[in-house]
Amino acid sequence: MRYNQLGNTGLFVSELCLGTMTFGAADQNAQWGLIASLDQKGVNE
Repeated sequence: MRYNQLGNTGLFVSELCLGTMTFGAADQNAQWGLIASLDQKGVNE
């Protein structure tokens, strides 16, 4: 995962992130699986 500095904050964020907009049916188990997978890859939530 590539990270970039966020302005002058000293924070680094991944180039990819996960938004909170719902897509498709809301299946809670699938949602947690997606979040866990992205977290393992270093994506900001």
